[in-house]
Amino acid sequence: MKVPSASISDAEWLVASVIWAEEGLTAVEVAARLESRTIWKQKTVNTFLSRLVSKDVLRTQPDGRAFRYFSKVPRECCVRQESESFLKKVFGGAVAPMLAHFCETADLSDEELERLRKILNQKGKPRREK
Repeated sequence: MKVPSASISDAEWLVASVIWAEEGLTAVEVAARLESRTIWKQKTVNTFLSRLVSKDVLRTQPDGRAFRYFSKVPRECCVRQESESFLKKVFGGAVAPMLAHFCETADLSDEELERLRKILNQKGKPRREK
């Protein structure tokens, strides 16, 4: 899977999330989707879209005088990259201390706890070789 050429900022993540949710929007349409969550002007949204294109997260397709924006990198790929960066920066790459920290500090529902148990139990099972 393709990874972005650079890390994306929180603001860029917000803009990319609009495209991941609804492919093929114009810059004006992206700004409209963000109106209730930001106070950004159109020029600011345009700047973030341009950065995301230059970082290979989004691609454009001409549509008359405008461009339509499409994801070039799936959201899951960006999540993986950001997760790995966070893990290295905050926990020195160690997964167990990170997981322990979140389990101890987060308010987890019974369903979330059960899901974590299943994941950990599955990870603990020996894998059969083919």
